[in-house]
Amino acid sequence: MNDERLIFLEKFAKRLINRISKLEKLSNKYTALRLIIFIIGSALSIIAFSSFSKIVGSISLVTFIITFLITIYFHNKVINSIDRHKILLNLKLQNIARIKLDWDILAPKENLVFEKHPFASDLDILGKNSLYRLIDTTVSKEGEELLLNLLLEKKPSLEKILKRQSIIKELKNLNVLRNKIILDIQILKKPKENKWNGSKILPWVTQDEDLEKL
Repeated sequence: MNDERLIFLEKFAKRLINRISKLEKLSNKYTALRLIIFIIGSALSIIAFSSFSKIVGSISLVTFIITFLITIYFHNKVINSIDRHKILLNLKLQNIARIKLDWDILAPKENLVFEKHPFASDLDILGKNSLYRLIDTTVSKEGEELLLNLLLEKKPSLEKILKRQSIIKELKNLNVLRNKIILDIQILKKPKENKWNGSKILPWVTQDEDLEKL
């Protein structure tokens, strides 16, 4: 099963790399087009104002501005698409690293130490080559903290474990939904943030009593 998943992910990653390459070439063309439009539009507007009437000059200037803004709009769409493709590519490369247990590629984790915890270190739950680092695909600080608390829970409740497993089974095959959520959050978060601050939506999420019990 892992071999099939690995082959699929590697093919998907290659397609993303090819797509990013094409989009970057298109972006370069838009950059050149913007420069050409700016130079020609500015020159024609100046000529129109100096050689013809103000009306002709104004029409030329407005046409130039509208054309330039439309070009910027479509160029920004290409740039945003590149950003989304790069985020998705990174997600796939991380998943490939998880399957291969390639610790050098996996995103580094903060070196957490729980000296008084009875099994945090003994069972490799924390550390460089740990279970925590391997399965942490969270995108928010709160999600990361929740995962850590679940892994380090000393007296886990069987009822809660079964409930979580049931939820995970429902989400397991919703790859498109999960990827879309991750993509949107990665774009929303600040550039220097490692994890997104999800505190703003936490009250809304926890309105469901069933979620609070988790």
